[in-house]
Amino acid sequence: MNRPRHTLIRRAAILDVLNHLTDRDRDLIDALGAHQVLTTHQIARAWFTSPERARARLAVLHHLDVLTRFRQPLPSGSAPFHYLLGYNGACLHAAATGTPWPRPATIAERAARIAGSPKLAHTLGVNDFLTHLLAHTRTHDWHLAWHNETQAAERTGGMVKPDAHATITTTDTRVEFYYEHDTGSEDHNRLAAKLERYRHLIEPMPVLIELSSSVREANLHKALSTRTYPFTVATTHTGLSDRPAGSIWTPLHGTGSTSILDLGARR
Repeated sequence: MNRPRHTLIRRAAILDVLNHLTDRDRDLIDALGAHQVLTTHQIARAWFTSPERARARLAVLHHLDVLTRFRQPLPSGSAPFHYLLGYNGACLHAAATGTPWPRPATIAERAARIAGSPKLAHTLGVNDFLTHLLAHTRTHDWHLAWHNETQAAERTGGMVKPDAHATITTTDTRVEFYYEHDTGSEDHNRLAAKLERYRHLIEPMPVLIELSSSVREANLHKALSTRTYPFTVATTHTGLSDRPAGSIWTPLHGTGSTSILDLGARR
């Protein structure tokens, strides 16, 4: 069956876009395909040497419809752009992953859904920690394998829905963990109930929880003070997570903080 002429023209244009893409652009397409939305700041820290270089390249990718973007309204000042895959970017990602090519309307609907989602702050919080880790890998001997919420849930057989699953490998250390991001919208009982579900996993591993504030972190430790788990539970809070390799993780019932590589490290 012959394809409509407009479809053939559109696909030829997408192939032409390929000539303008760098390896870093392709990495960004892969990341947005997996993690939905990233801000200018997050993209700059993970893939660029300066915010200025990031903004310049993102403008080009937006012009090529590789990326689309939106801004959240603020009472004062201007918010950073939030970037998602545009139509050409989504088609390139579909081609790379062997999934059906989207319709243009689907991309617009998806962007509107993400921009208006009540989970946007949570998604950006998870991705903020991810991009801090990615930034660290650029200058240190770290290899990061990061799996999003859907992939992490598949790993648990659907028994738990972690916000992410990750493995960090260095020349002499390997640590694997589940990650939970707290925005402060759930009470501690719900967090405790989620931790209980981790007990049933065949392969236990550390569960790292980033809380929205130091006060909330302290309150969680108090709420869990009588509970023990057959795996490491460690917490940090927003404000410390921008230095992911530091000693920012406080184990449950522990004294003092430790680094992510020392939590359940396998050597």
